[in-house]
Amino acid sequence: MPAFASGVLYKGSFCTPILGVWTKVDIKIKNNYEVVATFMCQGAMYTFHMMKWAKTCGTVQAATSSFDYFANLLMAKFSERSDFGTKTVEMVDGAEVTITRRTPEQILNVIKYATMEVFTCTECIIQKYRRSVLDYAVFHRARGKHNTYEQYIHLVACHCLTHSNFHAPNVDYPLVDFCIDEQVFRPDALTGMVAVPESAVQEEE
Repeated sequence: MPAFASGVLYKGSFCTPILGVWTKVDIKIKNNYEVVATFMCQGAMYTFHMMKWAKTCGTVQAATSSFDYFANLLMAKFSERSDFGTKTVEMVDGAEVTITRRTPEQILNVIKYATMEVFTCTECIIQKYRRSVLDYAVFHRARGKHNTYEQYIHLVACHCLTHSNFHAPNVDYPLVDFCIDEQVFRPDALTGMVAVPESAVQEEE
C-alpha cells in the first residue's frame, strides 16, 4: 500500500453520474477511514465527508466497532465474496467461535465500495427530488435507520447532502428505491477507482 502523506491511506478518483452528468470525483481516505470526496456540480465545488464508519483511534488493522458494524453488514450482504474480509471458525476456551479478519486491502475495498455506493444512492435522491434534495436529506437524516446495508448507505448519503448544503432550494418523503431494494454486487465499485501514483502526491499542508 503506498505511503502517502501523513494521515492518508489512499488517494484516487472515479466517475459517476451527478445530476445526470458524468462527473469526476476525487477521494481521499484517511487513516481513521473517513472519506473526503470532492467534485464539481453546475459550477460549484462540493465536498462530501463520510465519517459514520470512521474509527477514532488505533491502527489500520484495529478498527473500532463503528467500522466493523458497517463492514460486517457489507460482508453479510455479499457473503459469497472474499473482497471484504474472511471468516474462520476457531476454538476459544473450548468453544467454536467465528472470527472475522480483514487485511488492509480488504479494509480499503470496504471503504472504496461504500463510497461509490453512496454516490449511486445520492444520484437516486437527486433524480427523484431535484430542488427538494436538501429537504429530503434533512428529513431522512433525522429519521434514518442503519440496520441493513442499504439503510446505512442511504443514511450516509443523506448526511453528505445535508452537510454539503447540496443545491439548497412536502413534508413527507417516501424512501428512494436504493434504500428499499436489495442491491446486487457491482464489480466496478472495486475496480473503478484509479489510484494516484505515490510520486505525484504532494505533501499535505
